[in-house]
Amino acid sequence: MSQTPRAEEQSTARERFFDRIFHSAFKVSACFLCVFLGLLMATVKAPPYYWTQNAFTAFNAICIQQDMFSDEFSTALWQPIRYSQPAITGSTDSNGITMYTSGDGPKVSLIDATGNVLHSWNAPFSKIWGGENFLKSFIPDERIFVRRAHAFPNGDLLALYETPLNTPNGMGFAKLDRDSNVIWKFDGNCHHDFAVGDDGRIYSLTHQLKTSEHPASQFGPEVNIEDFLTVLSSDGEKLNEFSLLDAFFDSPFFHHYILQREYSGDLLHANTVNFVDHAFATHYKEIDAGDVIVCFRNINLVVAVDPELGKIVWGTAGPWNLPHDPDPLPNGNILIFDNCVCNGTQSYSRIVEFDPRERRVVWAFKGDGKATLRSSIRSSQQRLANGNTIIGESNGGRIVEVDPTGKIVWQFVNPVRGGDAAQQLVPIMTGVARYQREDLPFIEEENLVAMSP
Repeated sequence: MSQTPRAEEQSTARERFFDRIFHSAFKVSACFLCVFLGLLMATVKAPPYYWTQNAFTAFNAICIQQDMFSDEFSTALWQPIRYSQPAITGSTDSNGITMYTSGDGPKVSLIDATGNVLHSWNAPFSKIWGGENFLKSFIPDERIFVRRAHAFPNGDLLALYETPLNTPNGMGFAKLDRDSNVIWKFDGNCHHDFAVGDDGRIYSLTHQLKTSEHPASQFGPEVNIEDFLTVLSSDGEKLNEFSLLDAFFDSPFFHHYILQREYSGDLLHANTVNFVDHAFATHYKEIDAGDVIVCFRNINLVVAVDPELGKIVWGTAGPWNLPHDPDPLPNGNILIFDNCVCNGTQSYSRIVEFDPRERRVVWAFKGDGKATLRSSIRSSQQRLANGNTIIGESNGGRIVEVDPTGKIVWQFVNPVRGGDAAQQLVPIMTGVARYQREDLPFIEEENLVAMSP
């Protein structure tokens, strides 16, 4: 007996319904299988894992870069203003000159204790390298800033250029005269920091992308940014260069699990070069004066490197997370910017003076209330001759000077503003250093010229 048209329609509808259920279940099962296989490949690190990992990393980098290009006030260079008080509060040594650099461009400024600008340098990247630069890529000048600078007594300046719009982000190194004219330039991915020796040699961090697996890693091409220490003559000629990654793998501090903790491909993220003097070296039999202190941010390790041998001779971990600027002090302690301190539900940054021999914190400063330090990246500090500490709080766009009791005695907030009426922004503070007037006699020379009839 044949079905009625009505019954046939109902039967067909039921079949279609169960077909849809079956197909949906098949798709869900296939998705779960793909996820399982992906996790399995990631666990055993099969080749497809590397292909997809590299593709995802590249895609993510492109998205971030495009976002920065389209945003005039990218969060990588500008932050919501947290300090609304006047640019200068408190008082400091009237003989002191503070140098700072910030994320609003390639400008370096010297200010006195009242915030008055005594001198500034401004040399855009395109002025130094031109349109056809060694990077073979175009990035707007306003997105390239000076990360670190060093002023000489005659007004010459060493300037290290960086940008968040490129990987690697180091853009180059230049020496300028007091009028911002180029004396020489070095084509290399210099980044984060450098130090100048008594003989005029320059020790700079550089980095580059790796296209092959490091022979010591045993984990495949997870490490795709390699850090170097590059030594330049006072005229900007490369004298020597060695891989900090090689030095790390050859040191007692390398353990395989470290690579498993770092998934961005930037294993070490070296961010500091500071010279060791005789006073600090006397506290450690492994260290000699002339060695350099380097910070490996991503593995929370501070090391001393022999620049002649290209070897790590000493190292310490400490009570810090993603730190910057470890300064070796004459008493054998390390003064460091601890970027990401988490205490229960409260997150803040702090300056820590740490004794590596006794494994204890000797002194710390985090501020309080609205003046609490908060800077997830960058930042630096400097212990002054009078015992005070000057701090460059990057994300806050400010400089603070504190005495040994932790009292803020002087504060400077970057006067530059961006954004709109709804949200005022301040450029990040990328570098801070304190000089004395006798260190920079060219300032007085310029004043005498300005005052002459």
